[in-house]
Amino acid sequence: GKMIVRKFAANPDDGIDRRDLIGKKGFARKFINEGFELHIVGGAVRDAVLGRKNPKDIDLATNATPEQIARVLGFEMQEDGSFKRVERTVKGTLKMTGDDFPVLRYTTGAGNEYEIATYRADLPEGGASIEGVSLRDDVSRRDLTINGLAYDLATEEIVDHVGGLVDLGASIDENGNLVRDINHIPVVRAIGDPSERLAE
Repeated sequence: GKMIVRKFAANPDDGIDRRDLIGKKGFARKFINEGFELHIVGGAVRDAVLGRKNPKDIDLATNATPEQIARVLGFEMQEDGSFKRVERTVKGTLKMTGDDFPVLRYTTGAGNEYEIATYRADLPEGGASIEGVSLRDDVSRRDLTINGLAYDLATEEIVDHVGGLVDLGASIDENGNLVRDINHIPVVRAIGDPSERLAE
């Protein structure tokens, strides 16, 4: 699984730099050093498994709360929901986005953009919760198995709680390498009970 992020170019025009994610000085390392989980989730992982390079955007999910995300990146959340830099060495900006749930858009000093969200689970009565939510809960509320894959930036391994690898015709061999049958047609399958998903 170690090949995934290495497929992302160092400086593509679409504003993603793999050094942000796996470099010793990258911001992802700060989360890991503070004991937080940080995963790439969704389409970027699916596309990397399929051999497509340079995703247009990278969504990250973590067990850190929005306030903790801000602190790790060197910002402090203000009462109005904006962010103030609290570390002099910090470059870049942090903004709150997301209609029904806070997602933080982090733009690095070099202008690369990443969306970072706290793991969340859908509540039966509507809305979502972040209390005690795991990566498994977070990916389980996504639409399709092939969009439910995650990539652990601490271990550089793919995490598949939903059967997305099989649906992409891929597997991880005993050496931890990604193996894919290039003749396999990806299976588009809903996560969980298909009838529940279609009712949303």
